[in-house]
Amino acid sequence: MRLPNGERFRSERDGMVFYLCFSIAWTIAIAMGAVAVKEVARTAWRLVKVASSLFAVMLPCFCVMASTNARRMRIGADAGEARKSSGAADPLGDAPRGRRRLCIVGAGASGLTATRHALRRGFDVTTFEKSDSVGGVWAYGHDACKVFNNVIQNVTKLTNVFADYPAKRAWPSYLGWRQTMDYLTGYAAAFSLNEHIELNAEIVRVERDEKSGEFEVTIAYRGESATMTHRIERFDYVWVASGQLTQAAMPEIRGLSTFTGDVMHSSEYKTPTLFAEKNVLVVGLGSASGSDIAQELSWVASSVSLSIRTERDVYSRGILGGVASMMNRVAWILPAWLGVLGYTYLDCYGWIHHLRKGVTDSGDLLSHFALNKIKRVDVIERVHGSTVYFTDGTCSVYDVIICATGYRRSFDFMAKNLQPNEKSGLFEDCILPSDPRVAYVLFVLPFGSHWQLAELQSMLLARVHDGTIPLPSRETMATLADSFNIVGTHEHLAEWWKHRYIFVLAPYIFPKLATLWRRPRLAMRILWSPWVAPFGEWASENDRDRTCYRDSWALANVTWSGHRLNRCMFFPW
Repeated sequence: MRLPNGERFRSERDGMVFYLCFSIAWTIAIAMGAVAVKEVARTAWRLVKVASSLFAVMLPCFCVMASTNARRMRIGADAGEARKSSGAADPLGDAPRGRRRLCIVGAGASGLTATRHALRRGFDVTTFEKSDSVGGVWAYGHDACKVFNNVIQNVTKLTNVFADYPAKRAWPSYLGWRQTMDYLTGYAAAFSLNEHIELNAEIVRVERDEKSGEFEVTIAYRGESATMTHRIERFDYVWVASGQLTQAAMPEIRGLSTFTGDVMHSSEYKTPTLFAEKNVLVVGLGSASGSDIAQELSWVASSVSLSIRTERDVYSRGILGGVASMMNRVAWILPAWLGVLGYTYLDCYGWIHHLRKGVTDSGDLLSHFALNKIKRVDVIERVHGSTVYFTDGTCSVYDVIICATGYRRSFDFMAKNLQPNEKSGLFEDCILPSDPRVAYVLFVLPFGSHWQLAELQSMLLARVHDGTIPLPSRETMATLADSFNIVGTHEHLAEWWKHRYIFVLAPYIFPKLATLWRRPRLAMRILWSPWVAPFGEWASENDRDRTCYRDSWALANVTWSGHRLNRCMFFPW
């Protein structure tokens, strides 16, 4: 007799004892395994029944609490309805209801969706872009670009899109600047926005003419001779969609001016090749930029150090071990009704309402720390020559300092009385209370889809300025306006703003719930649309616009050693 590895037993007796014990052991193991599987299945079924029962019993309470919280979220809309029903003066004043001339500043992502929705509501729109290309910060190689060559979005292509224009199926889950620019230019072409966009035209001044009530907009543009000329145009409304990434915020570090190497902001960083064999210090973790730049440089630089002042929660960019994270998968299959109910209920609790530390989409930052590819250093105390001294008493010599320290919101072209400030914020985070015909699109920093939020604000503004959605009085708007900080900070999940706009817009976009019972098919489309889809697409009549969401499970599909990893039952967070 032989062992399973092919070697002979010393005697027949040893072989018989071995295989007897082998048979007994595996018989017991199989029997115990069957019992264990049966008990696990029975326990799991019991848990499912208990959880279902609890959910069914608690669902009415969840709905009541969510409804109460929803009324708190739409307090501004209720105040507008109350003002209109009382016959109080319209805060828009003598705004024209016929030919409404609208000036939009900026043709980045937010400017493009603002242009589209304003055109849909009948506005006479002109969008001015100071660069020679649409796309804003994503226009790599152009003046307005603020991204580096290997940048990757930190939100999936299913979420960071606009209504009625899905991203291409062939693209990866997370897009780089090339696919992003293809998407934005395609969006502009699909909805004929380019004919309303004037490139190489910079807004240098916007002032209110008190006599006529119009806005005088001074535009500087390049003529055929490449010389700058100016002209003045008049508009009835002004939407500022120039974005928050306009003015780099450099840190105040003692002795930084004496540094003998190169000092730059992360917006100036494009490729890692210029930093080969250099000692680089990256200042600031950021929501993604500082982490991404440090990781990219770690492959070419002699050394990379990362100075972090504020600890943040660090997550990988949605894919771990070749599979999409559980958080992504839940979001992809979540129906709209459950997403609205779930977040509106959870928003009652402070732990989800505010983000205390912030979140960093890190790629694989912690592994780089563990392998010492990136060295973590303390906060900078001072700089002298090429030496940087840290608050823990250590010091190191560097060739380059890259500051990933964020941006300041800059809109100096707006007259002072048309700018938000710490004392006078923005109503619904986009409307200027002192002059409601002025609006700022996407001047908030959400954790989540920036583009969907910009689209929701654009949908709101278009309906406010055409008189569909009433505004409360200017005094009420000023009271309800959130404070405005000149330095943008991540304070809320994107869902916080998203829900506020959903509850305001829903009655004006979809039929009222009281009449939906007459149209069950439309009701089911609204309720069971994918949560990650843009809000304007939840009741889309064109099923073709929604096919990409049905394929969401295949977006992060990896086959390795004959196994499809995304078929596994357990997914990492």
